Amino acid sequence: MEDIRSQELQLGSARIHYYTSGQGEEAVVLLHGGGMDEALLSWRYTLPYLGQHFAVTAPDWPGYGQSEVGESDLTLEGNAAFLLNFLDALGIERARLVGISLGGGSALQFALDHPQRVSQLVLVDSYGFQSRAPFHRLAYPFIQQDLWVRWTYAWLARSRAMVRWTLGYILANRQAITDELVEEVYAICRKPGVWKSFYAFQKHEMLPHGLRSVLMDRLGELELPVTILHGDRDQAVPLADAQAAARRLRDGQLVILPNSGHWPQRDHPERFNRVLLACLQGRYADARAAAEGGA
Repeated sequence: MEDIRSQELQLGSARIHYYTSGQGEEAVVLLHGGGMDEALLSWRYTLPYLGQHFAVTAPDWPGYGQSEVGESDLTLEGNAAFLLNFLDALGIERARLVGISLGGGSALQFALDHPQRVSQLVLVDSYGFQSRAPFHRLAYPFIQQDLWVRWTYAWLARSRAMVRWTLGYILANRQAITDELVEEVYAICRKPGVWKSFYAFQKHEMLPHGLRSVLMDRLGELELPVTILHGDRDQAVPLADAQAAARRLRDGQLVILPNSGHWPQRDHPERFNRVLLACLQGRYADARAAAEGGA
């Protein structure tokens, strides 16, 4: 992993693992999603690319990757509190935050709680916009039973075919579902207890008639630049929700990523990196041109 450094720090009772790339005074923090995700899985190709321009850090959330859970509260508010302690430990006073899915919702929560610590926010297919989960009525009773979640992850841990099928739900570009990616996700699924942190988050979020953390009404509080990057074929967070969120922002931009699903940085890594860099540099016309220019 050239240009990517693996590091650890002690944060309270837990060892926290994170990756860094690049150097300099301008900090960018990349926040991965939930489920089977980890920092390197989401940001493998983005870390060294952005490292040419910024000092980039990508932590494994507590209970994900190589990070311990410790006493972490595995909610959006808990993730925001963790992120504050993490930035303090690294001496990062102010950062640009880029978050995907759960990482996006956590970055949004952090920006609302600690706006003085965020210079720019990029929300990628972000949690926090939608009021209901996909198939909410069907999903709710299953989320209340950890046996169902255990069974689901057990299937993934036993079957590369199931992993490939699952990736087909979050990726729109079938060519991105390589044997290498399937093996990487399959190895993660086989880790003991890999399901526990995301399940704790899901159980907290899933209410009978909707999701607990709907931050749409608070978007107008943000006075910093916010970019929403969203795949046009995202099956987890509808594009319409991202469009509605963009209309509520004071200083907001929406860039739609064609032929991309819920994981656009793995759908089309090179295109995503060009778009993201342009957004971080405030070149939104270039970002939209790069998005439309194909993979």
